[in-house]
Amino acid sequence: MQEKLHSSGFVGVEYVGGVTYARINAAMPEFRVDATKDGWLFAVSWNYRATAAQRADWALRFESAPMDVDLGETRVQKTYARIDQSTLKEWGDIMRDMVAHCVQWRRTTRQGDEGC
Repeated sequence: MQEKLHSSGFVGVEYVGGVTYARINAAMPEFRVDATKDGWLFAVSWNYRATAAQRADWALRFESAPMDVDLGETRVQKTYARIDQSTLKEWGDIMRDMVAHCVQWRRTTRQGDEGC
C-alpha cells in the first residue's frame, strides 16, 4: 500500500501500528488506510460536525463513500477491493470534495464577526 501511494504522488506516507497514513498533498488532511477482509478501508476526518441534512446531501452525490460523524468530526470512508491508479485518483477526488464541502458548510454557519 505504501509503495502504491508513493508512486501515485501522495505525501507523508507512513505505516504505524498496522495502519497506513498519507496525504494528497501537504495542505490536505491526513487520511488512513486499514486492511480489511474486503480490501482497503480509506477514511478521512475534518474538524467540523456535519449536520444530518448535510450528510444526507452528501449521500445523494457520494453513495459509495458514506459520511458520518465520528469523535465529533465529519468522516468519509470508502472501501476498495483493489488499489490502482484509478481508485487512488477517485479517493483523492472524494477527499477534495469532502474538504471543500466541510469548509463551505463551516463558513455558512460562522457568525458575521467570527474569525476577525
